[in-house]
Amino acid sequence: MTQDTSVDPLARFEAEHREVLGELDLLEEVVAALEAGESLDQHAMKAQVVLSFLEGTVQRHNDCEEQALFPLIQDQAPTATFENDHLILRSLERELEQALDPPEDCPAVVRTCRRIIDILRDHIDREDKVLFPMARKLLGADGLARVAQRMEAEQA
Repeated sequence: MTQDTSVDPLARFEAEHREVLGELDLLEEVVAALEAGESLDQHAMKAQVVLSFLEGTVQRHNDCEEQALFPLIQDQAPTATFENDHLILRSLERELEQALDPPEDCPAVVRTCRRIIDILRDHIDREDKVLFPMARKLLGADGLARVAQRMEAEQA
């Protein structure tokens, strides 16, 4: 059962998480192919597409969490941990970008992709299972409405 984002704006974050997990599946395919001995040249484009998704869609998602949700719960929830994950992810994106330009360092690509996959999967799991349920309880309907307003302001 999906939740209405007008009633529960955190449902939008959860839907975006599912999209991110799909992209991580693609990145895992790249890693598996490289570990099987295929050339980086064959898979660099797919890795680049996922990197662009991380730098665009995921970055906007993270920014929205930091602007719309975290300030409203930061005194009662461990938002600093999640913000730190966002910083680590940005750093790993830069590492992957360097490893893919030009696509020569296969071990660096594999290592960085694995770290991105591991960090993001864990991060999403903790948000979906811990932070968002906690936020729903802390905020109640009025607080969730404020989050929704802040999210709309972020999109404007």
